[in-house]
Parts: sequence; C-alpha cells; structure tokens
Amino acid sequence: MMKNSLYVMLLWNLLSFVVFCFFLTVLNILSDQMEIPLSHITAASALFAFFYMVLFVACWYLVMTDWYNRLIGAMLTLLAVGLAMCCMYPMLYDWLPRLGVVFQRADTDFDLGEFRSRILTAFSFVWTCAFAMVFLVRNAQKKAAIRKAEVEREALMVSIEDLRVRIEVKNLAPHFIEAVIATTMGKLTMDNQDDYLDTLMVLSEVMRYALKMQEAELDIRFADEWRQVENLVRLGKSYFGDRSLILEAPVDKPDTYIPIGTLLAPVENMMKYATLTTASPGHIVLMSDNRQWRFRSSNRFRQEKRNSIPGTRMGFILMQQRIDAGNWPIRIERVEDGDCFTVHVAGEIATILSNGTW
Repeated sequence: MMKNSLYVMLLWNLLSFVVFCFFLTVLNILSDQMEIPLSHITAASALFAFFYMVLFVACWYLVMTDWYNRLIGAMLTLLAVGLAMCCMYPMLYDWLPRLGVVFQRADTDFDLGEFRSRILTAFSFVWTCAFAMVFLVRNAQKKAAIRKAEVEREALMVSIEDLRVRIEVKNLAPHFIEAVIATTMGKLTMDNQDDYLDTLMVLSEVMRYALKMQEAELDIRFADEWRQVENLVRLGKSYFGDRSLILEAPVDKPDTYIPIGTLLAPVENMMKYATLTTASPGHIVLMSDNRQWRFRSSNRFRQEKRNSIPGTRMGFILMQQRIDAGNWPIRIERVEDGDCFTVHVAGEIATILSNGTW
C-alpha cells in the first residue's frame, strides 16, 4: 500500500517541472535584471524537478520509523548530494552549452565561490520543498486513515455491543471483553489504527463464535476451532501482554471434527481465571500425528481471583456430557496442582460417517 502510494506521488511530482517553470518565469518577469531566455528556464526547471523527485523519495523514507527504510532515505539523500557536487559543474559548463544553453555570460569571469553558493542555495530550496510536500502528503494520509478508522470503529463497536448483549457468562467472561475493548480503545493513534481495527474485528469474530457455541450444539472442523483459539490468544496478548501467552502448534492441523468449544473452553477458562504475566505465562500446546491429537493448556492462578469471579463452574462438566452423549473419541482431564491448573484434551483422528457415527 505504501509503495503504491509513493508511486502515485512520484507521478504527480512530474508536474513539479511545470511548477518550477511557472515559478522561474514569474521571477523572470518581476526581475529588473536582464531577461532570462526560455531555454535557460526550461533547463533549470528540469534540473530542479529531477532533484526534487529524488529528494522527495529520500524524505519519504527518512520519516518512516523502521531503520531499513530510513537507511534507504539516507542513501538517496547522499546520492542527491553527490550528484549535485559532482555533476552540476560539467552539466552547466559543458553538457548544456553543447546544446546551446549557456549560463555563464561571456563578459563575466567564473567565480567558484559564487558558483558553490548558488548551487547550495538552489539545492537547499529544492530539499525544503520536497520535505514540506512529504510532510503535507503524509499528514493528509494519516488524517484520512484516522477518519476511515473512526467510521469502521463505530460500525464494529455497534456489532460488538449487540453480540455482548446476547452472550451469556458461560461463554466469554464479560470482564475480559470489557478489558479487551478498553485496551484496544487506547491504541487508536495516527500510526497503529490498522492494528486497533484488526483487534476489534478479531474480538467480534470470537464473540460470534461464542454465540454459535451458545445457540447450537455443532460439530466443527478442528482447523476452524483452532482459528478461534488463535484469535482468543491474540486478544489475550493485547490485554495481558505479548509474552503472557505461549502458543505452540504444528502447521498442519488434524483433519477431523470435534464438538464446538472443545478447545476454546479451556483457553477461555484460562483468560478468565489465570494470572498471566511475562514471568508466569499461560501455555497452550497442540501435538498430533496420523492417529491422535493432544491439546494441553496450563497456567497459574490465584485462588482469591478465582473466588471473586462469579460463574457456574459447569463448563467442563457440560462439555464432558456433550462428548459422552455423542460418543466422541475424545478424553478431557483436568489437573490442579497447587496454584497450577492444567487441562489435557486428547482425541482420535477419524472421519464422521454419513449417518453421523464414527
């Protein structure tokens, strides 16, 4: 996106030649000194436009935040300076005179100091124009992005509020939803509105999935359930911190079906009750082979926090009943050792037959 925008700006900057021609022509008309030929104005405008476009690209990269793009900007700036220092003398006093464009008057001696001063003044002027235009363009782009982000945010917030009203406590902890929304609200700035909106969209997707868990007992592909696990982990990181959750899984997920919520319930339970910090992160691990998959979530918790959060404590019991009623080849085991809580879920990789059995 950024590169396409830069290319468009460069195409527009080709008009700088016309602008410089107009500017120099006006100066020539207003000047009391000798009239400058049109060929000289055209040649000077072409040089101005060339350096302006090079310096525009250089400034465009220099104002970015990452060091790689700034390095590109610095190299382009040095290139422009090198061209001005090494090529301007032969350009003005050798190459252009061969084309009939002579800048040095016959009755005036060449003054090296004056030559360098004029080149420096012209280069500084063009550089200032390029930097000012980059600042104006990027500022306009950021304001437009913010306005667009605000519109999208309002639409997402309406959707999330509607979902929140419909979701019961047993699916997603309301305090967790409130915390994630509050955290993402504070992240809307000029530079990260895309991440902010992405987080809200992920939250909306998880809430829709939780609503589906509440309203219907579905069998779902393992990969689809795992996507929501990844979404919930992403939301957890936005609230607790990037290093508060560790997710390990193979690239290829088991090609099988599971009851909806089998994997999401332990992760939601972790988000709701666990103490998640960089020093004590939650671990979510998935392993699989050709015959079986194994899921494990483990975390530490504080009994005071657990006791203070209202809930039926029936989530795992209901899930086990659903597994037993459907005769699913899945086993769930919960282990509580001191302040460490671990959930093991294991299942066979099989295919559902047309009659709904395994």
